[in-house]
Amino acid sequence: MKRLPPIKNPKSRLHKLFKDFWLYCVVMGFTNPKLWPEEWIKGVKQIASKSPLLISQTAYRSEMRELNYTSAIKSSKVSLQDMRSQILTLLNHPTGEIAVNINKLTFAQSTYLLSVYWLETLRVENSDCPSLEPILNYLCDTALMKDNIGDQVFQKFRNVLIENEKIRQNVLESQAMLLLVYFNHIHKQIQNRFKDFADRCQGIVTEAIKWAPRSTKSHLQEYPNQVPMGNLAEHSGLSIAFDSVLQSWVSNSTLKSNKKLLSNDTSRFVAILCMRSKYAGEIAGLLSVLNEEEKKGLADKLVSDIWEACAEKDNAKHRGAVWRAAGYLILCSGINRKLLHAICTSQVELFTTSAMETSVEAWQWIITSRQDLELCFIQEMTSAWQTTFDKKVGLFTIDSQLASPLAAYDGCNLIPEKINVKPHLIWLQLISEIVDTAKYCNRDKVEMFCMLLHRSLPMSQTAPQFTRNIMTVGCRFKFLQCGLMLLQGNIINKSIARNILRERIYFYALDYFCSNQMCPSQSLEQLYDDITILIKFWQTMRSEKKHLVASEMSDYDLNSTQNFSINKQSDNTSIAGSELGRISNTGTTSGWYNTITIPHSNSTISKKSSTRSKRFTFLKDAYDRDYMKKRNLILELLAAEIEFLIIWYNPLSNTEMQIPGEDSITEWRARPEEISRLVTSDPMAVAHIPEALKYLVSTKALLNDTPELVYMLTWAKTGPIQALSYFSRQYPTHPLSAQYSVNTLNSYPAEAVLPYIPQLVQSLRHDSMGYVTEFIKQISTRSQIVAHQLIWNSLVNMYVDEDQLHKDPVLYDVLENLVNTITSSLSGPAKMFYEREFDFFGKITNVSGEIRTFAKGPSRKKACLEALSRIKVQPGCYLPSNPEAMVLDIDYNSGTPMQSAAKAPYLARFKVYRCGIAELEQIALDVSNSKTEKFNSDKFSMETEVWQAAIFKVGDDVRQDMLALQVISIFKNIFQQVGLDLFLFPYRVVATAPGCGVIECVPNAKSRDQLGRQTDSGLYEYFIHQYGDETSKEFQMARSNFVKSMAAYSVIGYLLQIKDRHNGNIMIDTEGHIIHIGKDSNHMLLL
Repeated sequence: MKRLPPIKNPKSRLHKLFKDFWLYCVVMGFTNPKLWPEEWIKGVKQIASKSPLLISQTAYRSEMRELNYTSAIKSSKVSLQDMRSQILTLLNHPTGEIAVNINKLTFAQSTYLLSVYWLETLRVENSDCPSLEPILNYLCDTALMKDNIGDQVFQKFRNVLIENEKIRQNVLESQAMLLLVYFNHIHKQIQNRFKDFADRCQGIVTEAIKWAPRSTKSHLQEYPNQVPMGNLAEHSGLSIAFDSVLQSWVSNSTLKSNKKLLSNDTSRFVAILCMRSKYAGEIAGLLSVLNEEEKKGLADKLVSDIWEACAEKDNAKHRGAVWRAAGYLILCSGINRKLLHAICTSQVELFTTSAMETSVEAWQWIITSRQDLELCFIQEMTSAWQTTFDKKVGLFTIDSQLASPLAAYDGCNLIPEKINVKPHLIWLQLISEIVDTAKYCNRDKVEMFCMLLHRSLPMSQTAPQFTRNIMTVGCRFKFLQCGLMLLQGNIINKSIARNILRERIYFYALDYFCSNQMCPSQSLEQLYDDITILIKFWQTMRSEKKHLVASEMSDYDLNSTQNFSINKQSDNTSIAGSELGRISNTGTTSGWYNTITIPHSNSTISKKSSTRSKRFTFLKDAYDRDYMKKRNLILELLAAEIEFLIIWYNPLSNTEMQIPGEDSITEWRARPEEISRLVTSDPMAVAHIPEALKYLVSTKALLNDTPELVYMLTWAKTGPIQALSYFSRQYPTHPLSAQYSVNTLNSYPAEAVLPYIPQLVQSLRHDSMGYVTEFIKQISTRSQIVAHQLIWNSLVNMYVDEDQLHKDPVLYDVLENLVNTITSSLSGPAKMFYEREFDFFGKITNVSGEIRTFAKGPSRKKACLEALSRIKVQPGCYLPSNPEAMVLDIDYNSGTPMQSAAKAPYLARFKVYRCGIAELEQIALDVSNSKTEKFNSDKFSMETEVWQAAIFKVGDDVRQDMLALQVISIFKNIFQQVGLDLFLFPYRVVATAPGCGVIECVPNAKSRDQLGRQTDSGLYEYFIHQYGDETSKEFQMARSNFVKSMAAYSVIGYLLQIKDRHNGNIMIDTEGHIIHIGKDSNHMLLL
């Protein structure tokens, strides 16, 4: 029987015998395996696989009437109701019209329908090559409606294919072609089914592109190569495929409102299609003329070409070499591991966007055309990923230390490093798609990607493994999203493996928020993509709640209890730290990390918990609570970050720029009082975060001398402003806060403290324990320039008036003793440097006093030039307003008295060498040591020599200007660090004595008042006259500079409420920048 072919066109007698046989099987119950011996049932199944169809061969209605007279039906003792009940049961008890029609069937009709059902279901389940053709033939038989039975047979057919993977692909292809033939029918209803079928196929492709765009498009690009060339012009499948691709492009371009997106996707799709055809043809031509030995030599040549391109850092050469290698690997049978390794690893050596795009395109071609190589490819690809981790490139770059904008100094690094993360992001797009499909069908792939995640996400706080740069935020959470997809796919069997992976993902999601918040520096398009990734991760993390189930604890050996401890409290029992505690940072961990190990405690699990089930329930609940807390914290932090990025991306809340899913993000509202409680309860948990100190140290805590204040001594250093605030009226005096403040200030270079000398001197008012005094003495020995600036500022603050008639009741004695201590401690080269600098500057300042007695006009001008000519430049000196530039020469013709009649300020120009504070100090000390016998300015670079103008005032308090410009300088540092392309010019102002000071002049600039006196035209006409036509490059650049500076000064003017703005103190430089001078800090709200 097994050797017989299926009977397809039987004679009428044979057909009648088979029909009677199946009627007997139905009537006598042979189709029920429980009623008859197993051998008989096997025989029935074999007969079903060979039986002909039970459709009518002649007149349909006559054959149906003849059924009533067959021996099987005539002699049957089964009731009609039993037959109908069987049909209803097999059709899952349908309702409505179907049930009504079944109850109208005769006994013969019922028996016939049951025989068709059992024959075709048994045929589908037991045939070597199941097909839908038989049931389609039944549907064409109009004698009786069999469409619902056809649905049941189709379900059996689908179940068979689901269980039999070997024949699935070939059977589905043959059945699809069969359906296309049967859809070409005279009945309009069946013709409409074809249209539904075509729409369904297109919908499947469109949905596949939505969920796995790269993989699906790769298959579609390979599809034309699998179609015979003669059928390409009229191939319906090609039309459906490419229509689906085009539809997906249009929907994406509409979603992002990007007109260029459609053309870019189209060109990329066609380009890859052409590249595959080109290199496949190129390699096929070579292989056709080579023997086996020459083919091996060709493989070696392709490998050497790849590594040669990497050595030369040539992206174009690398692109051609990788594509040729991929073509060879696809067209040759077997696997060349050396070639596959080169294809999967070469992009790591270059690690550029171009190289990564090339590799990903080649990889998709390989896994689409050679599915037998997919597992080997993933092994090599994950190994290459691990190489990027070992090399610390891209996503795994170690962040460089950035200086605080509040503690900037000469040569410090304020601008965050540009991280080359784009290659990893392109790579992750492919990994994400493979993971998303693998979790449904392939456990081997899942295991390999789990191993990749475990190796890339270590659970250690000793050294950060990922950069926390905001440029990598999308890449980081895209990677973590892959891990969450594996966790939530329920394909990882062992719960300990799920726990470890979840611990790693949660750890590194929280790790991103362990640094200061950064402002985005990526493009708007990339920022859109990053926000979209964050929203998707937030939504996935939100669904984590249903995946944290009790079965997660099932693999733990709960018989051993020595790893667990309980921290007993008055009302309830909880585990120390959190529910499950934190990972210990002491020692090193190896192997698998036990995610439920608890820090040591004095007590152990209660001996009263005698049963294992009670311990299991307790730990399970603790596990769930611990991870729910972590999940909620991640959601809240992500919500705050997403809101921040959305504001940056779309500050005006334009509807067309809204991002899908942003409405679902819940805003995180911080509660300072709750944060203070948490910080106070466990200070060491956040002692590494400088910003957390304000939640521990408060006025109330200092007054009450709370025991937690002792943690200040080991707290991470804050900025100089925060440190100095502990010596102000804001906080009461306390030895711990004073020690912390001084230790923090000592940790910075002396140049970083230099901008805050006014605040440092004023903090002496609240230095009842002498900490600030000692710090000033100490820092004066570290930097001579800082010592000079401290002396000048101390002299300013000894008196409360400009005429030095009224001493400051609090500071005079303190500052006098301090100045004497600093000056008396000087010796050798340092003392000579001090005397030379103060003598030089004293002579320059005295010019103002000498010319005060002269009347305004030519006489005062002449007196100014004469007094200035008597001053000789001394080597190693500088202007107090520019301690980073050494004075080389004086423009003796530049002396210009200013407008004031009584105070006689004047302006002079100096030739200076910009060398930096450290170098200037070293040169000055060398001069004092006589290492430079003769000072020669010719040795300095012309590029760093500039003419610097300064105004010297006598009888005018400039401390107000110092405060305003100090804040503007901080703004400039902040703008620079966050990447805002704005312009500020915080010119220097230094008070050197009561009523005396130096003001740096803005170079190459004129006031708006001066421009108005030169011409009656407005700024627009001035710009046209100065820079040319509006369309010229110079005008566009000047206007851009004007906008950047206007935006910056407008924000600062609004925040600080700076008043007294008029054309005399608003300047325009030669590059088009607007610059505000003469800040009236009496009206500054913040100061």
